[in-house]
Amino acid sequence: IRVGVLHSNFPETLLTTEQTEKIQSFILEAIVEEQEGPYSPRFYGINRRQGVLILTCENTETAEWLKGKQDSLKPWEEASLRIVPEEEIPRARIATVYLPDSILDTTEKIMKLLKGQNKELSVGEWNVLRRSDEGKSVLLTLAVDCATANKLEKEGPWIGYKFGKVQLRLKKKHQGNIEQPTREEGTTEKSETVTTEKRTAEEMEVEEATKVSEQSVHTLPERSTP
Repeated sequence: IRVGVLHSNFPETLLTTEQTEKIQSFILEAIVEEQEGPYSPRFYGINRRQGVLILTCENTETAEWLKGKQDSLKPWEEASLRIVPEEEIPRARIATVYLPDSILDTTEKIMKLLKGQNKELSVGEWNVLRRSDEGKSVLLTLAVDCATANKLEKEGPWIGYKFGKVQLRLKKKHQGNIEQPTREEGTTEKSETVTTEKRTAEEMEVEEATKVSEQSVHTLPERSTP
């Protein structure tokens, strides 16, 4: 049973690493204070994913105990947090971006450039799902946070990269067709459209990549229920 602790203003406001550490300390202190109480909270693991602290509870009792802490969960002054089932946390959105003259750049360097040139976006929370090298250019498929997706849908899809702008094309929710982002005028690389039905490969990839890229704080192996 997985439960998420997130900022009440999520996805616009994401929890920092420091804040998630304070939340962990608060939960452990609550366990110590209630050691003589009726509950015995136990977990399989804990990790941070795109500004949310995810706790894997061993049983329903632990999940309910944790949810009951929402009103008292104040790990820092003026903390405003929510505790919800994982399925209620908005999923990351899939996006593609075409990056000219980047074939010699590592994916890590590309992401650092995007982060350094777009500080108003939560680039550090993005996950790279796939890289395709096309001529002198690179096409990245990304899983981006909800706040970024909302901002780009309202203000436009163009973001800074090197000495120009590139288009971050978001896959529409429940969209069957995935189109490559528009290329700069004058380029000769071919564009193509991949058509899929129902659950696309990108959707399966974002789910898997999200799990793999979760920043693990402490994990224990899953145990089978007797």
